[in-house]
Amino acid sequence: MNRWIIALTAVLLVAAGTAGLWAQSGNSGSGIKAILDDKKQVDRLLDEMLKNPELRRMLLDRIVAFARTHAETRKQLETLLNAPASAQKIKNEIIVKFKSGTTPDQIQSFASEYGLELVKAIPQLRMHVYRIPAAQNVEDVLKACRNQSIVEYAEPNQRVRILK
Repeated sequence: MNRWIIALTAVLLVAAGTAGLWAQSGNSGSGIKAILDDKKQVDRLLDEMLKNPELRRMLLDRIVAFARTHAETRKQLETLLNAPASAQKIKNEIIVKFKSGTTPDQIQSFASEYGLELVKAIPQLRMHVYRIPAAQNVEDVLKACRNQSIVEYAEPNQRVRILK
């Protein structure tokens, strides 16, 4: 995260009257520099703030209001928000979403058929991340998966970064 975003967030937090969060972090309003110099504290403070819908909305409102009156900040925000997302494929991993009603036995049989190793299951979304054996071609496995009646979709697993 850029230092100017962290600095702006810290200033906005103080301006927004989030003294309770500052107190929890063991700092007073005069300790902004100390917070900015400690990335873990900044991250913790931002995490706590973003969990609270009211504070999150307040921060966004203040950022928008600040950007309206400060051309340089507006330009930096536009650059940041308009930057293309970057994606990096994770070697030999795919994500498979199964159709509603697919049983655990069907999923296990599917994985065994293609020699897939389960990396992570996300049952709420009916999604599974699988590792493909190195000897197999990812595109061939994806094509075969997509042709299965129990599969809603299959795609390469990717790590996506939306902010630089």
